[in-house]
Amino acid sequence: MEPATRDYLRKAAVEALAAKDDSSALELIGLLQGRLATLPSRQTQRALPSVHASSEGPAHSQHYWAQFMRENFIPYMAEHGRGRFTSNELFSWLENRCTELFTTGDVKEYSRGGATWRTIASNALTALKQQGVVSAETHGRVYSIAPSPSDSHA
Repeated sequence: MEPATRDYLRKAAVEALAAKDDSSALELIGLLQGRLATLPSRQTQRALPSVHASSEGPAHSQHYWAQFMRENFIPYMAEHGRGRFTSNELFSWLENRCTELFTTGDVKEYSRGGATWRTIASNALTALKQQGVVSAETHGRVYSIAPSPSDSHA
């Protein structure tokens, strides 16, 4: 492999790590070492929420997830100096930090794949966009958090 190519792969791996995309970083490092390295597939990881579902019941509503994101995720991002996020970062955050909130209805899988909670949370994110809480380009996956009215008076 050309030295310049190795330098570009190192740079890309650092960027992937900074973006908390461990799977891509691992693949890039594997390429640097001359082998293919990957994390376990997402299919294996999808089982995580159903194992941790703590209560029987229907899936949470779009309104529930929109309020939860507004009251928890957006302040979390702001506290950590982040004014932008991707939909995948939101879903990973919910999956890793909120599994105890999932009901059996939330973790039910659609026949085409994908958990119910993820689809409903995606719709909630679209609702937050329509309300002006976040903004993104049409069909975009990168969201900007709108400043709160109290921020403009500071």
